[in-house]
Amino acid sequence: MRLLRQFSLFASALVSALTLVACDGGGTTASLTSIAATTASSSLYVAGPSTQVTVTGYYSDGRTSDLTSQSTFVSSNTSVVTVDSTGKVSPVAQGTAVITATNAGSGKTAATGLITVGPTPPPVLQSLAVTSAASSLVVGAATTQLTVTGTYDRGPTQDLTSTATYLANTAGIVSVSSAGVVTAVAAGTTTITATVSGVSGTSGTITVTVPPPPVLQSIAVVPGATSLVVGGATTQLTVTGTYNTGPTQDLTAGSTFHANTAGVVSISASGVVTPVAAGTTTITATHTASGKTATTGVITVTATAPVLQSIAVTSASSSLTVGGATTQLTVTGTYDTGPTQNLTAGSTFHANTGGVVSISASGVVTPVAAGTTTITATHTASGKTATTGVITVAAGVSSYTILGFNDGTLTYNFDTFGTGAIVATTSAGVPPSAPAGGPAYVKFIRHGAAPGPVDACYSGSTMWASTLTTGYKESIGTIPLSNANSVVQGVVYVPVAGVKYRLKLEDASNSAHYVEIDVTPATTGWQTLSWDAKNFATATFDPTFTFNKLTLFPDFVCGGANPPADETLYVANFTFQGASGPSAPPLAVPPPPSAPTTTAPAPSHPAGNVLSLFNSSGTYTDQAGTNFNAFGDAVSFQQYTVGSVKVWQYVSMNYQGWQFTTANLAAAGYTTMHVDVWTPDTLQFAVHLVNGPAGQTEGAVPYNATTTPAIAKGSWISLDIPLTAFTSNGLGSTTSIYQLLWVDNIGGNQNGTFYIDNVYFWK
Repeated sequence: MRLLRQFSLFASALVSALTLVACDGGGTTASLTSIAATTASSSLYVAGPSTQVTVTGYYSDGRTSDLTSQSTFVSSNTSVVTVDSTGKVSPVAQGTAVITATNAGSGKTAATGLITVGPTPPPVLQSLAVTSAASSLVVGAATTQLTVTGTYDRGPTQDLTSTATYLANTAGIVSVSSAGVVTAVAAGTTTITATVSGVSGTSGTITVTVPPPPVLQSIAVVPGATSLVVGGATTQLTVTGTYNTGPTQDLTAGSTFHANTAGVVSISASGVVTPVAAGTTTITATHTASGKTATTGVITVTATAPVLQSIAVTSASSSLTVGGATTQLTVTGTYDTGPTQNLTAGSTFHANTGGVVSISASGVVTPVAAGTTTITATHTASGKTATTGVITVAAGVSSYTILGFNDGTLTYNFDTFGTGAIVATTSAGVPPSAPAGGPAYVKFIRHGAAPGPVDACYSGSTMWASTLTTGYKESIGTIPLSNANSVVQGVVYVPVAGVKYRLKLEDASNSAHYVEIDVTPATTGWQTLSWDAKNFATATFDPTFTFNKLTLFPDFVCGGANPPADETLYVANFTFQGASGPSAPPLAVPPPPSAPTTTAPAPSHPAGNVLSLFNSSGTYTDQAGTNFNAFGDAVSFQQYTVGSVKVWQYVSMNYQGWQFTTANLAAAGYTTMHVDVWTPDTLQFAVHLVNGPAGQTEGAVPYNATTTPAIAKGSWISLDIPLTAFTSNGLGSTTSIYQLLWVDNIGGNQNGTFYIDNVYFWK
C-alpha cells in the first residue's frame, strides 16, 4: 500500500511538472506560483461530521487548479482533529488545530485557517408523532393513552409523552390529562395536538360514541327486618334494580310502597316500615318510572317484645392440643316467640379451671396447658348463663429447632455458633460463607470433591453436621428417639431431581447407636424434606437411645449422577418433632441465583480509539481469534440472552481465561481496559492480564465491595482499569498479551456467577 501511495504521488508530481513546463499560446511557460488550503467548515464538534480540505494552485498566467488529490496533509494537533490522505478532517476532542497541505509536485505548502472543535451541541427536536392506543372511545368506558415520539436532527427518537402539552382540536368531545390520557366526554370526532418546545404534532382522528342507556330488567324489595314488635323499632325497605348492563342500582327513592294486609304496618314515602298491630303482611314496591313491581317475604308483627328464656354455649371442638388449633364458642338464645338468636357478641366468658385455656372477647379459645376445663358464658343484657361440656387440652408435641433462621436477617458467621455447634467441612479446610444479610438460609460449599461410590465417601464428604449441645435458637441437649413416629424436617434446596438425601442421627457416647434414612425428592427447588423414624430400619436401630448429632449427606456429593467438582448445599430450618406435631413452619426462601434483565451501558468511545475483544451491541468490530473458554473450572459456560443481545455467562466460576489463538493481543498505545460485569452472588474478584506464552508475566487488579468502583450484586458495574495498574502489579508489558483471566478465588474459592460484556482497550 505504501509503494502504491508513493507511485501515485510520483505520477501526480510528473503530471504537475509537465503542466508547469507547458507553454501558453504566446510561447510563455506558466509556472505554479503558490497554493492555498481551505476547509469547508472551520467549526466542528466532538462526534460530529467531518470537513474537507481543498488545495488550490495559482499559476503565473493567472489560472487556478484543484491540487487536492496531488497533496499530502498533516494535522497540527491529532488529539483535536485527524486528517486522512484525501484531506478529510475528523474531529476527536475539543480544541484548535490547523491542517498543513504540501503539493507533491512543487513541494509548496499552505496551512488552513484555525479549525475549532467544540463540545457536541444537544440534538434539536425536528418533529413530533402523536399516536393513540385506540381511535374509538365510548363515553363512560375505558380511556386511551397518547404516545408522543420526538424525532431529532441526530440520535434516536425519544418518548416525550410526559413532557408534552395537549390540546383537543374539537372542544367538548374528549378531555386530555397532562400525562396524555384521553377520556371520552361526548359523541363526535376530534384530533389532538401535542406540543414540545414549540414543535407540534397531531394525532389521527379519534371517534367518540355514546352507549345506549341501560334497560331495567327487574326490581327486588327487601326489609331490614322481618320480625317487628308493636311499639318497637322500625325497619327500612330497600328496592334494588337489575339492568341489562352494569351494576345494580338502589331505586328506593323512585318507588312507592303498598302493604298487602291492611292495619298491620304503616309505610312512609321513603320506605320506612312502622309496626302497628299484631299480624303478618307482605309489602309490594312499584318503581314509578318503569312500572315494575316486587314483593317482600312475610313480615311478622308481634304485640310485645319476645322474652329471652335461656341461653346455651357450645364449643366447635372439645379436644385441643397445646400449640395446635383454636376453637370458637357460640352462644345461642331461646325466646318465648320467634326463632333462636346468636348472642355470642353480647356475652362474656370464663374458664372454670385456670391456666388450661385463654378466651378472647369474641369467644375464641386458645389451648395453653394440658388439662380439662369447662367454660361459662354470661349474656350481658339478661344476666343469663350457660356452661360448655368438658374441653380437654392435650400436651403439645415436642418440637426442637436444630437449625433455624426464621428472622431472615442473619449475617452468617461460623463463629457465632460456638465450637462444635455447626460444622461444615471442605477439602480445602476453608469454612464456606453464606450470603451477607438475609435471606434465611445457609450456603455450604465443598470444593474439589472427587466422584466415587456413595458408600466410600460419606465419612469424608459431610456437607452439614450439627451437634445438639448448642444451637442458634436454643440449647436443647440430647433428644430421645423413644417415639417411633418422630420426624426430622428440613428445608433444603434440591438442584437435581432424584438425588438421594441421607440423614444420619448418632449418639456420640456410643458409636454403635446411629440411624440413617434416605429421602429422594422427585422435583427440584426449595422444599421441606421429612425423615420419618418409622422408616429407620437399620440393624443398629435402638428406639430407646438419645442422639446428639445430625448429619446431612446429599448423594450428588458422594458420587451420584454427574457430581460437580464443587458442590453447594442450601439448608434452612431443621426441626425435630413428635408424631402428631405440626409440620415445620413455612420459611421464606430465596429463588435460585438471578440474572440480569437489562443490558450493560452502551460503549461511548470512538471506534478509532478502541481495540475490542467482545461487545454485544455491535458498536465495535471485535478482534477475531479469541477463545472465550480456554481453561478454568466454569461449571456452566454459555452466551446468555439479555433483551435482544447475548453476553458471556460463567456459573460457579473459580477462574476462567480468554486466550488469543491467532496472535497475541497488541495493546501498545492503549491506556485503559474496559469491562462491564454483573454478578448475583459475589462481592470480590480480580482481572488478570498475562504475557506469553513463553516467559510469562502476570498482573492482577482486584475489586471488592470497598474498591472504586465498588462491586455490588444485581447491577452492571463498569470497570475502566488503567493498564498501568497491571504493569505495576507484575505484567511485563502490554505489547504482547497472551491471556485475559477472570478470577474468583480471592481469600478462598468463591465459585460465583458472572455475566460479562463490552471488553475492550481504549485510548
